[in-house]
Amino acid sequence: MEIINPNEIGAKISTLVSESKKRFIAVSPYIGLKDWKKVLLNLERAQKRNVSIDFYYREIRDEDFHALRNIGVKLFKIPGLHTKLYFNDDEFVLTSMKIYEYSDLHSVTLAYTTKIRRVTVNYLIISKSILDLKSLIKLFFQKIFRTV
Repeated sequence: MEIINPNEIGAKISTLVSESKKRFIAVSPYIGLKDWKKVLLNLERAQKRNVSIDFYYREIRDEDFHALRNIGVKLFKIPGLHTKLYFNDDEFVLTSMKIYEYSDLHSVTLAYTTKIRRVTVNYLIISKSILDLKSLIKLFFQKIFRTV
């Protein structure tokens, strides 16, 4: 486990996207990517590499919804969502930062990252198809930290 410098959290999320091999998942209550060109560009590049990209959110602006849909991102609305979690095939970031450029520029946030075992990612991907995010997150923490 590694603590991420607050000035590097947005860049780390963008790097997770760019280093994704098969899957990138973002869980954030609010999505604001309209002006966050670097993340959008990395999402487009990942999609061209046939990376499966899923976003779970509570609220999203129409322009962001359409931009992500045009890229090919799968979007899932979860009422009451408050979790901020980002992961790809090999690594995850747990943070207090929303995937919102404003948060990257103006919020004081904390985050940590760690490598994850392949079996955990596969198990999460299968479990996510149920679309029960509370169970998914609980399962994630059980598998990673053997708690809850």
